[in-house]
This record gives sequence, structure tokens and C-alpha cells, in this order.
Amino acid sequence: MLENTKKLSDLEPNLLQHFLKTKDLHEHRKESSGIFKLSKIETPLLILKAENDNLCEIDDQFILDLKKPNIYLGTTKYGGHIGFYEKYFD
Repeated sequence: MLENTKKLSDLEPNLLQHFLKTKDLHEHRKESSGIFKLSKIETPLLILKAENDNLCEIDDQFILDLKKPNIYLGTTKYGGHIGFYEKYFD
């Protein structure tokens, strides 16, 4: 499995099917990602993401396509995937 892996997207489908027992990658993402739930949000929402976040698939066009005026996207140049936290525990 690892011999031909060059990036995470090559490995992810095999790992998901093996460990999480999901039917396929699309099913897993639909069940676990907030992206598929955004269209149901009615309260104002500010999404913060970084340009160098390789896991978050949200971009300006995605938000525009939702046609939800209550959802705003703030993008920073750096921050990675978990760049916006203050501390892990109280």
C-alpha cells in the first residue's frame, strides 16, 4: 500500500476502507465533513481558513456557489489546518 504512495490522496481511500469500513472516499467525506452541511446553516457563520491548508476544500467559489449570504469566508496566507487555536486544554 505504501510503495506507490506519493501523496495523502493516494493513501486515503485504502486506509478509509480498511480501518473505517466506509464504502468509499465520497461516503466518508459526506459523513464526516462539515462542507456537506453548510447549506443547512441559517445563523451567521465566519469560516477561517489558510491558503496553506491542504485538508480544507473550501474556497471563495465554493462559498459563492452556496448562495448563502450568512456565510463568510476569511482566508489568511498561513495557518495550516489547525493554525487557529489558542490552546488545547483549559
